Amino acid sequence: MKPIMNNTGGVADQIAKAYRQPALVPASPWLGKKEPGRPKVSFRDVTEGRQMRIEPPKGADVRLYVVRTRKGEKWTVQIKPAWPPGKGVDVLFAQLPDDAVVTAVDRLGNESADFRLKPR
Repeated sequence: MKPIMNNTGGVADQIAKAYRQPALVPASPWLGKKEPGRPKVSFRDVTEGRQMRIEPPKGADVRLYVVRTRKGEKWTVQIKPAWPPGKGVDVLFAQLPDDAVVTAVDRLGNESADFRLKPR
């Protein structure tokens, strides 16, 4: 860990190049395999652009939302904390993506089925 923190030999720079987007911690199936339900997703116009509202599935213990968006051929990933628990989150877009896929992740790392939508 120390070489990474000190960037010894540029190791931290190389890692940053290899891992340009956030990633999820792998699930812990030995603690439980039940997936949370699909999140509810909606879009609305706001002054700054277009806003995606993500609401948790009913009764699920959601800790994170994963928002995968595509603009042209390029996909990007955002991982949003579901905080405070049981509340939704907003994602703001200056330009609407061509495609969006949203999933919910519980405290054990289990990812829900995806909610896929074409925002346009």
